[in-house]
Amino acid sequence: MSIQQGDQYIIPFKIKNAKGPVTPDKVDDIRIKVGDITKSLSGETLSYNTETESWDFPLTQAQTRAIKSGMVSYQVGVKVGEEIVYSRVGDIQINDSIIQEAW
Repeated sequence: MSIQQGDQYIIPFKIKNAKGPVTPDKVDDIRIKVGDITKSLSGETLSYNTETESWDFPLTQAQTRAIKSGMVSYQVGVKVGEEIVYSRVGDIQINDSIIQEAW
């Protein structure tokens, strides 16, 4: 996956376990971190998209512009009761943009 600096973009994260898609009714919280930006279900900064069965991680134009180009790491955390499980760390490519002015 790659995104362009300056994009206003929603990154869809499909989170599954052995029982299928992880939905809001099956968890106490979801936390996703992309670079230095953390969003969560409890913080009301993540939402679940029932059509795509994915968790939507919205990024504003200012947020993508602030991410340094190159590879940026991400990780997902799922909390159910007292159990907390983290995904392996993945990478997203952030591409330079020559248009630097806000829209």
